[in-house]
Amino acid sequence: MSDRSIFHKSNIILLAIILVAVGTVIYLFGSISTDSMSSRVEAGSNIPFLFVVSDDDKLIFSEVFIYNPSTGKSVIVDIPYNYGSIMKSNSSDSKYDSIGTLYRNGRPDNFIKKVEDITGVDIDFYICMELADLADLADLVEGLEIFVANPVNSDNGGALSLIPSGSVVLDGDKVLEYIRFYENEGSRASVADDRQRLIQSLIKRIGEKSSYIQDKDVFSVFCRKLDTNLSPRGSLRTFISEMTKVDCDHMIMQRVMGDEKNVDGKILLFAYNDGALMKESIKQRCDALSNTEAFWDDNSGLSLAILNGTHISGLASRTSVIYSNYGYDVRSVRNAEFSSEYENTMVMGHKHNFDTVQKVAGIIKCRNISFYEDNSDILKDMSDVADMGDIILILGKDFDGSICR
Repeated sequence: MSDRSIFHKSNIILLAIILVAVGTVIYLFGSISTDSMSSRVEAGSNIPFLFVVSDDDKLIFSEVFIYNPSTGKSVIVDIPYNYGSIMKSNSSDSKYDSIGTLYRNGRPDNFIKKVEDITGVDIDFYICMELADLADLADLVEGLEIFVANPVNSDNGGALSLIPSGSVVLDGDKVLEYIRFYENEGSRASVADDRQRLIQSLIKRIGEKSSYIQDKDVFSVFCRKLDTNLSPRGSLRTFISEMTKVDCDHMIMQRVMGDEKNVDGKILLFAYNDGALMKESIKQRCDALSNTEAFWDDNSGLSLAILNGTHISGLASRTSVIYSNYGYDVRSVRNAEFSSEYENTMVMGHKHNFDTVQKVAGIIKCRNISFYEDNSDILKDMSDVADMGDIILILGKDFDGSICR
């Protein structure tokens, strides 16, 4: 009887040791998960997120949101569901298809890997939402404020509904209506803009409602609406707190520029230069996020003319995308007047805009800067120079589509 009792007590002690060990492992794992976001914030490095909105297993839209906690600056990159890319099958054959086919609810890893591949950005965190959950989140934060350029009219169940133009606050039902209208009626550019504005507004409202969302009862509802790898114990709360620091009014919006082609009955979007231009553009923005004097701080007041001084068709048009994404007003895009190609790219502006001229040149690593005041011989044949812009960029043979070599 005594031996059995001792044996029983030994089992209890052993079980207690095992439970303590398991609890320690769980605690340490939770601590690592909890600190993953905080450590990035403390380091002041860029933090990339992927926002995904889906309807069951169908991808509706996704946005890469890159935020720098030191400056509050951020970039949102629209990743269209019909982005065309080579998909590897189980067999040795590969084919072009939409990246949207990779998305699976609850299992976003393959889709995230593809987004990382086409953007050149390592995605640390993801936040996935169903359409209905996005609507519920909009209601939870008391609506999403959106600027609507044109009134939205739609036939919802036989009754005409209206979202007026101007700055409006959309409740959950209106958010769904807004998304569905533009998915069906909008152009590719306008649809991308509207997706980005929705995420921009959601981020802004999360920041504004940070204290409210982190209330115990509200936070539990908030968590249930998200599928995310941000741990509720720490990383998600850190994310919510950090959104109070985001400079939402000066977010840079970037979308994929390319050509749409019909592939096996599907309309796929193929990025220019096999996506190299987009990757370089994203990299430049990421590098600039930590800079308190980033390129886009004061660009809106100056206009830009881009002239193609080479025989490469469409070079000026593609380059205009780079500068539009930086916030410049690209007023004119055309071929330069030349008898032979320009060897070197040149940026020309007024001396009193010297700092901005330097920024324009720096975006594409152009080293050839000159000024209107010193180039009357070049400008005398440009009768409409006054209508072209405050700064003229003439692309030369040294420009490879992204930078000057």
